[in-house]
Amino acid sequence: MDCRNFHRNLEDYIDGELDFAGRFGVERHAEQCFACGKKLADARRLRLMTASLARVKAPADFEARVRREIALRKSQGIFTRVRNYLAFGFEWRRFVFAASACAALALGIFFARQLPHYEPVPAVAENPGFAAEAVAETEVVETPENLKMEALDLLLISPDNRQTPEQLPRKIYVRYGPPSEEYFIKNVSH
Repeated sequence: MDCRNFHRNLEDYIDGELDFAGRFGVERHAEQCFACGKKLADARRLRLMTASLARVKAPADFEARVRREIALRKSQGIFTRVRNYLAFGFEWRRFVFAASACAALALGIFFARQLPHYEPVPAVAENPGFAAEAVAETEVVETPENLKMEALDLLLISPDNRQTPEQLPRKIYVRYGPPSEEYFIKNVSH
């Protein structure tokens, strides 16, 4: 028997629940190992001390008084919590939960502030002359011949009436007419 098995079987040995081989193994290991022999002697001494204690009967209203005291202490407020913290220590589970909730809230606020904010554009329905004004004010600027641009930066109006910057290709090819059978087979039929 090694020390791990000794500690695993010590309580059963003290209670007299081990068979002959188990008791023999525990006693033999306690004789050979100084630390385990000391543990066995301490356990026997503790068993004798607890056996010599006299039984005490609780008063008849003991449970009711304990429940009343618990309810009273729960209702006292923050000063009781501070006193309990000083007396019994810190409750780590509550702290970890509160800290993680605060961290999630702070991250949410941080990332919400990082989102781009665009000014709302008045809807065309609200201002009927808006489309005509926008077309009239827009100037078409020709790019120089030597400057090759792959895309154009435009401010488009999104469905929620906000300006959204977009990049569109310089040339857009559009094919008119019904789609071919090849297009239908490649893209639609799957």
